[in-house]
Amino acid sequence: MRIATWNVNSVKQRLPRLLPWLDERQPDVVCLQETKLADDKLAELFGSELGDRGYAVAAHGEAAWNGVAILSRVGLDDVIAGLPGGPGFPHQEARAVAALNRSAGGKAYRLPHTGGMFYADGVTKIPAAAVAAEDAETIAHLAAQGEVKLKLVLTPQTLPDAESANVIADLKGSEKPDEIIIVSGHLDSWDLGTGAIDDAAGVGVAMQVANLVKQLKLQPKRTIRVVAWMNEENGGAGGRTYFQSIQANLAKHIAALECDNGAGHPTGFRARGQALGQGVIAKDR
Repeated sequence: MRIATWNVNSVKQRLPRLLPWLDERQPDVVCLQETKLADDKLAELFGSELGDRGYAVAAHGEAAWNGVAILSRVGLDDVIAGLPGGPGFPHQEARAVAALNRSAGGKAYRLPHTGGMFYADGVTKIPAAAVAAEDAETIAHLAAQGEVKLKLVLTPQTLPDAESANVIADLKGSEKPDEIIIVSGHLDSWDLGTGAIDDAAGVGVAMQVANLVKQLKLQPKRTIRVVAWMNEENGGAGGRTYFQSIQANLAKHIAALECDNGAGHPTGFRARGQALGQGVIAKDR
């Protein structure tokens, strides 16, 4: 039997890759994490695609943050959807004392990419941690030989908020200076790294936009606003505070771009927005 796991980090985003991967690898059971879809939306998204491939599906999740799904070509029996200790969970005595997650990153660097961890309302909070890919492989190898016991020592703590700031610079537009296009990255970083890729590289890209416009002697119609956001990794307080501060001028913000996907060769844009907003950009770019 071939069993596979995949932290998809939004199954909607991975759908164009997921279905061809199923066809190529032919796993019997697939465990998907971070689907970011409510229970009924998973079946709606896939339609008959999974059933046509012989997979039964069990899913449990939320629309924005979490979610898991099991795809099985060997059947699904006695499916229980919920969290131990959570509302409606039938086996209140069933519980975990801690949770370990293999690094969410795709590379083996001896450093874990922790992802994000949240507790559902009303459940007992337990320790949770990420382990590097190499350590996860070692644990899996040992577990295949018998029982594995771990001593888990966690030192992270949540400290009180401290005052900080976004860094903002404007390159005034020639025709519509009151209309704003934001280009941005974020200043803060994960604690295990220097922040060079996540996201000093993005801040550098945003700064270079204004620099190149000046070097090329271009005259943008609208104001280009370069922003280095604070607190992106730990809750997005910099972005939320900015949003709250511009309510009186929100309609004048035409678009906002953030570079936060590393320092590789750019291949395009990923956009969110209403059709009206996209039409305005296409018409007057």
